[in-house]
Amino acid sequence: MKYKHYSFDLWQTLIRSNPDFKLKRAEYFFNHFNRQNKSIDEVISIIRDIDIMCNSTNEVVGANIHAYEMYTMILHKLGYDLSPFTQKDIQSICNIVEVIFLNNPPVLYDQDTLNVLKELKSSGATISILSNTAFIQGVTLRKFIETELKDIFLFQMYSDETGSSKPNKKMFIDMMYSVYRFRLMSPITQQHIVHVGDNIISDIGGATNIGLDSIQINTNHKTIKDLLWAK
Repeated sequence: MKYKHYSFDLWQTLIRSNPDFKLKRAEYFFNHFNRQNKSIDEVISIIRDIDIMCNSTNEVVGANIHAYEMYTMILHKLGYDLSPFTQKDIQSICNIVEVIFLNNPPVLYDQDTLNVLKELKSSGATISILSNTAFIQGVTLRKFIETELKDIFLFQMYSDETGSSKPNKKMFIDMMYSVYRFRLMSPITQQHIVHVGDNIISDIGGATNIGLDSIQINTNHKTIKDLLWAK
């Protein structure tokens, strides 16, 4: 086998968002914090714009804008008075959104996703997740993974927990150290590790910057099934 460990991006690589979740999340803010009586389409647009802006900022700066901050941006854009708010209040919003998320979970990006992951694992490779986060925190994503993709991953790393975002070199270096630590009984070198993702900047560029092999899927002519020929 050429690769003994596969590091995967999560969003748009292994999973995609459930449209019902995005609508129900927007409806929650529309119903509870909409002081300016914006339309539901305007609320959806506000959330999407903040998501795109923060993701782009994280990619450029290499740090991580926390979900707490992103939710306060939504409230601000909706004209809600933030002066009486505390961290506990924002955490309450996160908890409610988490319930909406888990009740309307993401779907696997590709019909072959689960079978390919299982085949890679059965071939002797180990697998991990290296993902930037936005509104949905790592703690919530772990709950989803435990339900839908149980026993697949050796470990999971999320930017809200590490404090850095891809393509920051630190994310990839920390990932490789984690591989070495978890595989003490079956050690491997960097040349046996590959990062797989959809994003040419955060995934492919980030891996390339530290000399790590990478494979782009879903945004080019390749799908996850092509990994079976790259093993």
